[in-house]
Amino acid sequence: MGKNTEAFDECIRIVQEKAKMGWELVQIVPVANEKTGLGDIAKYTIIFKVND
Repeated sequence: MGKNTEAFDECIRIVQEKAKMGWELVQIVPVANEKTGLGDIAKYTIIFKVND
């Protein structure tokens, strides 16, 4: 699999793990490569909130 798919698969794993701990996904933000733009996303910022 490509680098982009592996990074997003890791996001899914993290979201599922945090959901079990009571965190709610707010947004997944792709971090673009400043040289190649959005076509080469290798990292993501994951934003959560806690449900009390």
